[in-house]
Amino acid sequence: MFKPQILFFFIIIFLLFFSACNKAKLEDVEALTNEEVFPAEIAKDIEFTFSDSGKVKGILLAPLMESYQGSAPYREMKKGLTVTFYNNNIPSSFLRANYGIQHINKKLIEVKGNVVVVNTNNDTLTTEQLFWNQRKAKVYSEKYVRVRRKNEIIKSQGFESDPEFKEYKFYDIRGVINLKETEDEE
Repeated sequence: MFKPQILFFFIIIFLLFFSACNKAKLEDVEALTNEEVFPAEIAKDIEFTFSDSGKVKGILLAPLMESYQGSAPYREMKKGLTVTFYNNNIPSSFLRANYGIQHINKKLIEVKGNVVVVNTNNDTLTTEQLFWNQRKAKVYSEKYVRVRRKNEIIKSQGFESDPEFKEYKFYDIRGVINLKETEDEE
């Protein structure tokens, strides 16, 4: 028969061995998941044309674009971008940002960092983050936005528009400054 001390000794050795195996497996999993993701393609000074049914919808310019593959492919523009949007082959709006990412399968583009959008009426939107949902043909932000129009400035927390930035609405308006009244007072 086994003495209790010997049985206890075997149990301790078994537990140490079992925990060492689990620890090694955990380290292997961490090593696999911590691997860096590298771009499949890198392009410099790019001009990328978006089109639908043979009509140009936009032209994107970026000093650097990195494309990533996998189950959720995306393109990243870490050094900024500018986009000219077209309606019937006529420029309808312009966008500039410090950073952009296009989620290809989701048909969603996010831009951030000193985002500026200008339309043909010279209305100018500034914000820190903006999304363009290509499937829904909708541009929106939940961040603070400022829109300067001919006779007013509108400040809001949240915004939604068509891609041409012609029809837009604001959420949680924080202030409206009537520029015509301000000029008349001077």
